[in-house]
Amino acid sequence: MNAAMIFAWENPRRWAVAVPGFLLLSLVAHAATFFLFQIVYPDRVTIAPPVPTVSLLDPRRPDHQALLRLIEAEDPAPVAAVQAVVPRQLLEVLYRPSFATVRTFPQTLPEPAMPAQFPPPRDPLAIIRSAAPAPAESAPASTLSATRLAFSGALADRSLTRTAPIAFKTRTAAPLEAARFLIGVTDRGEVRFVFLQNSCSDPATDDAAAAHLARVSFSPGDSPITWGRAEFAWGDDVYPVVNPKTK
Repeated sequence: MNAAMIFAWENPRRWAVAVPGFLLLSLVAHAATFFLFQIVYPDRVTIAPPVPTVSLLDPRRPDHQALLRLIEAEDPAPVAAVQAVVPRQLLEVLYRPSFATVRTFPQTLPEPAMPAQFPPPRDPLAIIRSAAPAPAESAPASTLSATRLAFSGALADRSLTRTAPIAFKTRTAAPLEAARFLIGVTDRGEVRFVFLQNSCSDPATDDAAAAHLARVSFSPGDSPITWGRAEFAWGDDVYPVVNPKTK
């Protein structure tokens, strides 16, 4: 046979010593490590806890007084607590509803610029007769000036449906000033409100004039309350009749 055509077979080893050697070396290293840790590290030492102590604050000692004042100043309890103060006479206060006090009064109309009004002139002959010593007869009704009632504002163009003659007399013979009233008329024409704005200097005459206005009626209107002004220009018919003394 040709030697070039024959395979060269190597003889296998009977036992491999590398792997067992590495295993034995690892076992020796681990055993040495456990032995080293067993010798170097001692047992665990435990420390006993400290003995509990109690400290008392004596308010008689100056250093403790400063600490007590600091604790009292930092105490949030007085600030967080709600202190309810009950008045002594709380249950004795009477209840007063809010609507019992009038806060809004009726708005008055601006007073128009009116010329100065003077009392109507008296008849010179009547003045001369009143100064005569002989008893003078009462002047005829035609020579006496009558009291006039005029309405202005929103009631100036509103017609009257019921009126009455002025049949009251004042108690004083002194000349009276013109009396002005603020009146409120309903939609049915009734005079509901009467407020005195300018007195005639005689309260009794003012009351009689207000009562006279309450008896006046106007024609129906659209507004629930219509405000206007009423003015009395006094004439001779409201003054008392003075009889001169006879000699």
